[in-house]
Amino acid sequence: MDKYKTGDKIRNLQIKGLSIASQKVIKTKDINLKDIKHLWIELRKELNSKTLIVKPKDDGCSTGVAHLYREIDLKNYLTYLIHKKTGYQKAHFIIKIVL
Repeated sequence: MDKYKTGDKIRNLQIKGLSIASQKVIKTKDINLKDIKHLWIELRKELNSKTLIVKPKDDGCSTGVAHLYREIDLKNYLTYLIHKKTGYQKAHFIIKIVL
């Protein structure tokens, strides 16, 4: 099941009392890790949010869901995803999210 498409369909139904968080899909190939500050600012502005909840789109379960509070959290998360996707499996990454 594509959770992004499901969210879109539910949002378009405009059911009274039911809301779906704003969503955006970003391909890892389009991410510039050297410009995370700009991405962090633009995403929060576009999605009208102080924090972000992120998830890899191609995972079928809740694996990889993270609540990001700061720019460095986004950088750590995306660094892991990009290295995982490129097959750099031997690296160990700790995603630190400071509350």
